Amino acid sequence: MRTSGIDLKSRWQLILKEESGKIGFSPDKKLLRKSEWWKTGKIGAVHCPGFVTVNGERVRGVLKIQGTKPPTSEVALIEGFAKQNRSKRIRPPRIFSHTPWSKEKQYEAFIVEEVQGEPVMNGRPADKKELNFFFELYNDYRANCRNKPWVTKPQSWSYAEQVNRWRSAVKEQSKVDPRRSPEDKRLVENAIDIVERNLLVEDLEFVHGHFQPGDLIKTPQGDFVLFSNLFWSWRIPFYDAVFGYHWWMLGMEYAKGLTPQSLEKERKRWLRKIFDLPEIRGNSKAERLANLALLERAVPALMVDRYMLAPDSQSEQIITEGARKELKRLISTLSK
Repeated sequence: MRTSGIDLKSRWQLILKEESGKIGFSPDKKLLRKSEWWKTGKIGAVHCPGFVTVNGERVRGVLKIQGTKPPTSEVALIEGFAKQNRSKRIRPPRIFSHTPWSKEKQYEAFIVEEVQGEPVMNGRPADKKELNFFFELYNDYRANCRNKPWVTKPQSWSYAEQVNRWRSAVKEQSKVDPRRSPEDKRLVENAIDIVERNLLVEDLEFVHGHFQPGDLIKTPQGDFVLFSNLFWSWRIPFYDAVFGYHWWMLGMEYAKGLTPQSLEKERKRWLRKIFDLPEIRGNSKAERLANLALLERAVPALMVDRYMLAPDSQSEQIITEGARKELKRLISTLSK
């Protein structure tokens, strides 16, 4: 996703001061949040709540400073979403101001509404009603939020190249990783081969590439605001169906008294919901595509994203071993 830009670590404070003064934004620095790349210490974005004047009224907003230039501006992606959205329940956040990407200053900044609400799912393992409702919203999103793609489909696509970028991003962590297994490299190479033999650029579909419970916030008015709109893009089929599951399983580190058995029980609950989706249920081709999407995510679960977990904890060990086991299962399933 990142294409260019400079680490914000040493410059975000100056940018925050400049942008705040330019648009009359009053930041609440106590609530400021920085997005770090896989615990490398490098900052890709900064989010700061505060107050801004909109139509003569002071309202709550969130200033986002984007330190890397994406292929398409997040503001353009939000506007594209809003323009064609037909959902009666799901919507993008409202934009209050925008400073376009500056080649000289190497950042983009914008303010969106601050939504006072709760994610659609809270606590692990998942509450049954919340899990069912999340997938109800997923079906709404699939049918109504992506009617006409507003990003051009790429002319080429390579999973192997993506994996190599992940390897580069976590090169230093992997050198000292006590959970690495000698078989991991072979498993990853097998997975790459399966994905690339079964999927071509023509198979990609336009989706929200970060569709997960934490990005769906219910407002006091009863609608649901979908965040992380930077990730609207062309992905492998059903990527959006498995992304939430992918991060939920990693987030099981917060489950009280996590065991290998409770982790796998939660995994099976999510997989049942995925394979029971109307677009997948009873369709052998769709089921295989869903398994390919699961495999595509199983690789970073083992080699990249688990580095976001608390190191050397029992939960981190259980989740790592579970990720390796699941990668093996999917390779076996898709090799038949």
